[in-house]
Amino acid sequence: MGRILAAARTHGADMAIGKGRPGRFWGLMCVVLMLLPGVAQGQDDFPLRPFYPAVSVVDSETLLKIYPRAVIVDVRSEFEYEVARINKAVNAPIAHGRPLAVVERIRARDASSPLVFYCNDPACSRAFRVAQEAVNQGWENVYVYDAGVFAWIAAAPDKATLMGNSPASLERVISPALYRRHLLAYDEFERLSYEPGALVVDIRDIYHREREPRLRDVRNIPMESLLQAVTNRVWVERRLLIFDADGGQTRWLQYFLQANGYTDYYFLDGGVESLGRSAKTRLVDVGTSSVSFSQHNMLRLLKDRQIQELDRRLLLYVAARLRFDNYALLVRSETMIRLGVDEGALFEASDRLARSGWLLYTRVNGSLVYRVNPRLAWRGEMEGKVWMSRVHEFEKAVGR
Repeated sequence: MGRILAAARTHGADMAIGKGRPGRFWGLMCVVLMLLPGVAQGQDDFPLRPFYPAVSVVDSETLLKIYPRAVIVDVRSEFEYEVARINKAVNAPIAHGRPLAVVERIRARDASSPLVFYCNDPACSRAFRVAQEAVNQGWENVYVYDAGVFAWIAAAPDKATLMGNSPASLERVISPALYRRHLLAYDEFERLSYEPGALVVDIRDIYHREREPRLRDVRNIPMESLLQAVTNRVWVERRLLIFDADGGQTRWLQYFLQANGYTDYYFLDGGVESLGRSAKTRLVDVGTSSVSFSQHNMLRLLKDRQIQELDRRLLLYVAARLRFDNYALLVRSETMIRLGVDEGALFEASDRLARSGWLLYTRVNGSLVYRVNPRLAWRGEMEGKVWMSRVHEFEKAVGR
């Protein structure tokens, strides 16, 4: 088949993590608290690739070439599948558990046909999670189409279904005029947010939450959770005021709202990015008080001869800014100023930490996206299913 399928790459190597009893390492926490907070959004078009280095990816052009022989798997919910899908895709919802059991009924693990997983968009992790599990289990020729279903509709409408129509056409189902009727400029959006019964929802993913509008009672609901609520008609009687990063997600969210009988909903025209850094926005407060550290692993870090003092300062700086799922998003120029280093030194420190297995990171235009080893630092208590799941994900990502 040739080298038409490219694997994503990242920085990182085998980690060496000793067993220790996780706890709050308050002495080092004090050091962390002395570091000034500041987080920035990542603008990578494909932000998840660096964190799944064992999973290969395909773009729209490549998927078109291999489409006739590919086994394509949609890991989203049945509702999402019915609204929009790649035509030949098999639905194996990750939420039902054991999606690979569905795949195994239609394709052998060692088959030569490409096995392609997909979900909604580049920030949707479901396809990567299933693909990573397939790789771990020894499945061959596994790939992720991380551009997502709506990118596919734009690239190959004759091989896609939208709201029961194939060829799919965004313009045919919901006209641009209908979409524009649900767009509001910020001042009107803000005014409606203060009316009784209004629900203001931020649907941005973790890579795009540096600033937020100066609105009260904003609920941060990722797209996957929002679609579940929409499907269950939880807020069908309420006015929904929804904003994203740049308007890119609201265009197709409208299909789900319309399909479920929602009529009283509006989107912030142009998303948060249209507001820039004006007085209408504020930095998202992420705090540091709930970051836990493993005392054992912090001591190991301090004794690690491969790690320099700058590396430790950087790691504490990153840990102070941990967000969802142990990600931190930093403005490159601001980080250089705060740490008093140039770009080369910053990258070298990041590389050393990645090689030692303390974090993963990727460069995203003018920003840096870090994912810290959950056994070292974690926003929350170092226990429970969620924490252990993230530990396993991180260890798989670095090859343990």
